[in-house]
Amino acid sequence: MAKIFGVAFAKKSASRSIWRRSIGRGEIAYLVHSAFLRRSLTEVHRLLVVHFMENEVVVET
Repeated sequence: MAKIFGVAFAKKSASRSIWRRSIGRGEIAYLVHSAFLRRSLTEVHRLLVVHFMENEVVVET
């Protein structure tokens, strides 16, 4: 288990660098490698926010 911004992520397998978190009906997979881990927390947070916003749907009524 790893925690990014207080959220638990479980590693899928020892041979792969893929981290997963179930969210509702869907599942988001993060590719984690040394370059990603070396980024600043600000950059990691920005990438996560962009990823979550890309998966949101806005329905106007």
